[in-house]
Amino acid sequence: MKHTQNEKGFSIVEILIVIVIVIAMAAGGYLVYKDHHKTVASAALSTATTTTKSTSSTTTTFKVSELGIELLNVPVSISDLTYAIVQNDSYGIQAQFSTTSLSNLDKRCSPSLAGEDGGLTRIPGTYDTANPPEESDFIKQFSGFWINYIQPAGTCSSSSKTMSLEISQTSTFQTLVTNASNIEAIQ
Repeated sequence: MKHTQNEKGFSIVEILIVIVIVIAMAAGGYLVYKDHHKTVASAALSTATTTTKSTSSTTTTFKVSELGIELLNVPVSISDLTYAIVQNDSYGIQAQFSTTSLSNLDKRCSPSLAGEDGGLTRIPGTYDTANPPEESDFIKQFSGFWINYIQPAGTCSSSSKTMSLEISQTSTFQTLVTNASNIEAIQ
């Protein structure tokens, strides 16, 4: 009696080699993507500094040059504001905000990745009160443009310490920027 070996198909070793190669390629692609994304995000990050102090020791002024505005009466609790321009197209220029203290607790809280304190968008033209855009929190009309507020997308960290600071700073930032008297055009 003759035994014939079935030589059809792949052996388990060949299948494992293919799986290892696919996993290695996926891991390499992910690392390249992650490195490139970090480089792009850090290049887009515009860390702004407090440019002038007001007469009060509890507030400062913060310029956002790309939007053509400055924030007045910035409380000390968020005086380390940072921002990143995350959109610049025909619709408008969008800046996402965070703080250095929040980003230091968790890098996922940086303005270029999360914008955890919220955002502001400079939109060209005149705000149409009769037909407002969807999801728009109108703040103030200026000559040739208007500013709207963008709610943060969600929390940036699962750490209770970071979340506590984030909630506090988000509330403070929202109170600041939704008061139209705290936003002025840069002269």
